[in-house]
Amino acid sequence: MHTGNNFAGKYTGWIAVLGIAIGCFALIVSIAVLNGFESKVTEKIVGIEGEIRIQGNNISERTMNNLKDLQGINQLMPFISGRGVAINEEMETAVVRIKAVMVDSISQFYSIGSMTQIDSIHNEKNNQIFIGETLSEKLQLVLGDEISFTNPQSMRLPIGFPIKVKGIVRGIFSSKILDYDERLVFIPLTMGRNLFSTLHQYNGIDVRVTHGISLNTTKNEIISLVGEQGVVETWKDYHSALVQAMQLEKKGAIMVLGLIIVVACFNLVSNLVLIIRQKWRELGMLKVMGY
Repeated sequence: MHTGNNFAGKYTGWIAVLGIAIGCFALIVSIAVLNGFESKVTEKIVGIEGEIRIQGNNISERTMNNLKDLQGINQLMPFISGRGVAINEEMETAVVRIKAVMVDSISQFYSIGSMTQIDSIHNEKNNQIFIGETLSEKLQLVLGDEISFTNPQSMRLPIGFPIKVKGIVRGIFSSKILDYDERLVFIPLTMGRNLFSTLHQYNGIDVRVTHGISLNTTKNEIISLVGEQGVVETWKDYHSALVQAMQLEKKGAIMVLGLIIVVACFNLVSNLVLIIRQKWRELGMLKVMGY
């Protein structure tokens, strides 16, 4: 009988301590993994889209110049964006998100992972296209192939023919994010204006913020400059669902793994209480003896 009690008193406490240690270790590792995942996703998204985006058709040149002088802003990339259909020479199609930018500055502004490109194309028509690796495999395109784009919403003729532009695949990027590699296409600004049938120079600006500067502070400063000319959002605003999902995942992991620690603590406390009750008579004798 005493042997069993001694076993319970000697080993149960160590088992409870081991449970607490395992719970803490699992919690630390899980949080570290989730933080690493969040950091990697943030790096990918910000690299492709910038920290802040300004959307609007009426952004003046004066506002653009004021933005360049704003403290905390490192780079600006004006763009025209919209949905379109990509078509290869075999008439195979894919719905894509087209982003018309200054293609010569793509590598300086955007971090789109590994890029395979050819620098020997010098086309006066400025029709050099950059597509994702998944899209190139889907449409069976390689560097130097011709690719066409249509915008079904832009109709110039009464009979309803959509506008169509053609370009040459100059670069194929691999961001390792499926939505970008399969859907995102970069084209020159002049081609974007023709495709979307717009007279505006651009309908948005991607903003690269200096490292260490608060996004919310910079956002508020941009809002004060832009006013009603455009809508200003950080990457967390236009990817709010993803941000909320990552936060919920982290909170869920903390709650679940925290329960392991709580249960182990209860076991340790209950074990201490049992030990004290088992030694109650001895404690009484020591008290009578004056200890």
